[in-house]
Formats: sequence, C-alpha cells, structure tokens
Amino acid sequence: MTDSDDRGMEDPVTSALVDGSTYDQIRVQRISTFKWPVRQKLFRLGGLSSATSALILSLALLPSGVVEFLPTDPYAALTRVVLTAAIAVAVMAVSGILLAVAGTARRRLEPMDEARAEAMLAFEEMWSLIGFVVAAHAGVDVLDGVYRLIGPMAYMSVPAPVPPSAVAVTALAVGMTFLVVSAVFPDDGQWTGS
Repeated sequence: MTDSDDRGMEDPVTSALVDGSTYDQIRVQRISTFKWPVRQKLFRLGGLSSATSALILSLALLPSGVVEFLPTDPYAALTRVVLTAAIAVAVMAVSGILLAVAGTARRRLEPMDEARAEAMLAFEEMWSLIGFVVAAHAGVDVLDGVYRLIGPMAYMSVPAPVPPSAVAVTALAVGMTFLVVSAVFPDDGQWTGS
C-alpha cells in the first residue's frame, strides 16, 4: 500500500488522538452514552421532535371507525399524551438550544486546555441526557405528580388545556429548526462514536 492508500483508510479514532484538538482527544477517550458530535445530536433531537408531532397529529385525527377497534380510547388518553408531549418538546427545545450554544462556544474557545475540554464535554453529556432521556420520562412523572397533588381527577377524559394541533405544530417547528440547524452547523469531521 502507498502512503495515499494509508491516508484514505485512516482510523478516525487514531486521527482524533494524534491530530485532533484537546477536546477531540478527550472526547475519543471518554466513556459516554452520547458520543455523537453536536451536529448529529441536533439532527436526532429534530427527528424526535418531528416524530412527536406526527404522533400527536395521528392520535388527534384518528377516524372514529378505527377507534372502535383499539383496546383503549385514544381520545380519552389524548389529554395525557398532549401534555406529556408538550413537556417533552419543551425539554428537547431547551436541550437542543444549549447544545447548539455549547458547540458554537467550543469552536470559539479552541484551542482549549484539558480542564475546559472536560467541562465542555460534561455539559454536552448532561444536556444530551436531558434531551434524549429525561424528555421521554419527565412528562409522565410530572403529570403523575400533578395527579397526586390534585387528587382523583379524571384528567384523561377532559379536553387538553392546550390544543393538540398547537403542540403538534410547535413540535414540528422545533424539529424542523433543529434539522435545518444541524445541516448548517459546522462539521469538524469529529469522530462520531459509531
């Protein structure tokens, strides 16, 4: 093999360790749940938010003929789904904004020392965890807490205080925004963790 062949088949981990910034070197060595670069995290948050929009719209627009065949009444459960989705979309929006800010700040702070790179990676990991994991679970826990405080209230059978269409449109707007931002977000050619 020639030198050009060797460079073409270069290992991204080795490249990050040898030629990468302090941030990239620590990121490759770090044990992390979400090893993707910020650009990919924003893309995935955008996809999740857009999928949430599709779920809410599909529940809200189910024809009555289909509802008869379902084991539970989706209209009765719609309020809980809409409120849970509204909380999840808000959490994903905040998480995505802070990840984008962190990614932009990291580029401006280069070159950075090891302590700052560790702090930046910890910040990204925390907001990734909040955006991808807490968003899926926090809404249900918040609603269950409200239910315990208020007492026995059949909130699933009352109309949602926020229209499902408003939550769906907001989720779609957040999702599309993150998809667009991820497409224009600078790609450092960082190791993707995959």
